[in-house]
Amino acid sequence: MANLSSLRRLNMDVCDLHGVFPSAIFHLPKLRILGVGYNDLTGQLPDFNSSSLLEYLRLTETSFSGQLPSSIGNLHSLQTLNLDSETCNLTGSLPPSIGNLPSLSFLDIDGCKFSGSIPASFANLSNLEYLGVSMSPFTAQTISSLSRIWKIKKLATFYLEKINLYGEIPPSIGNLSQLVELSFLGNQLSGTIPSQLKNLTRLTRLCLRTNQLSGSIPSWLMSMTQLVALDLAVNNFHGKIPSSISQLQNLQVLILAKNNFSGTVELDNFLKLKELTVLQLSSNRLSFRKISANVTPPQLLVLGLASCNLNQFPTFLQDCFLGRLLRICGIRGFAGDSDTEFMWLLRTSKGRSLESLVKGGKEWCHLFLMERKEYYVYNGRVPCAEKVFNSVLFVVRLLVCRKEKGEMSCFGES
Repeated sequence: MANLSSLRRLNMDVCDLHGVFPSAIFHLPKLRILGVGYNDLTGQLPDFNSSSLLEYLRLTETSFSGQLPSSIGNLHSLQTLNLDSETCNLTGSLPPSIGNLPSLSFLDIDGCKFSGSIPASFANLSNLEYLGVSMSPFTAQTISSLSRIWKIKKLATFYLEKINLYGEIPPSIGNLSQLVELSFLGNQLSGTIPSQLKNLTRLTRLCLRTNQLSGSIPSWLMSMTQLVALDLAVNNFHGKIPSSISQLQNLQVLILAKNNFSGTVELDNFLKLKELTVLQLSSNRLSFRKISANVTPPQLLVLGLASCNLNQFPTFLQDCFLGRLLRICGIRGFAGDSDTEFMWLLRTSKGRSLESLVKGGKEWCHLFLMERKEYYVYNGRVPCAEKVFNSVLFVVRLLVCRKEKGEMSCFGES
């Protein structure tokens, strides 16, 4: 390693490396940037010296094991610490000394196997802009016990996912005025959405999926017109979905599935969201009004209407040219002549409808409803990809069959 004593930067992400990573590299005296992510590497983190100049440490998607040493607090120049990895084997408690990193702006420990609790010293990371703490088996703790974190004024991206948090979201979260992305996915949070969230005027992505939140969708949420993605799925929300949701004109993703929403929904309101690519309303107690003929639909990629008492296929889809991926799930209780009503759904890459091909007599389209599956349509093709759902629902399956051979094939394939 003597020949590397002047090395300042070592970036070997995605280099197909494997084996044990030599710990001596961490101690190179002039090293400032070290990135070896997305390699099949093992090893342990060493004791770090206070003389280290390390500013950037990225071990993403590697398999380092052992504990995060308390000497991590000696890296006073460290700005980025990225340990995000599904194969990470780092265990034990997070050392309180992690709060001694005054320059740290990016901290991602998603997927690690840390236990214990999130140290209060996180509040000392005053320059932190990105915080990702997800999928570690931490001891159950109330979300209010992390209230010190709400004082990190520069925090822009904040993920606390699947880490055994419970209790009500504290009003003090409204103090994080710089937040752009916020996710509390997969915890046991209860109560209602605090009104102080409306103070987060820069928030573009909000995910509260898979908790125990309740109440109705608050009216003030419609004033957060900067939202691009809103995911409230798998909670106990109830009441009507407000028609004013059409005010969120920048929405690209809206997921409200698996709640207790009820009442009559006008799909017209969702079709006014011209940027919308994902609309998921499945598993609610909803009914739908007929859609206006003069509404131009958005370029949907995913439309979920499972268990929504839908009794006819949404007619607005007949104007959708499926030049990109569209997943249609959840046409439950559908009654009708599928061969005639769905004929227009697929388009070839040349813009010819399947109906014209059927009339040509060379190929014919077979449509039917299936249970527990979803199928994908891409560029007029039905790829051989499917996903089994846990709940029973009905979806459209579009297949093109070679009439003369009497066999099924994906459109455009031999």
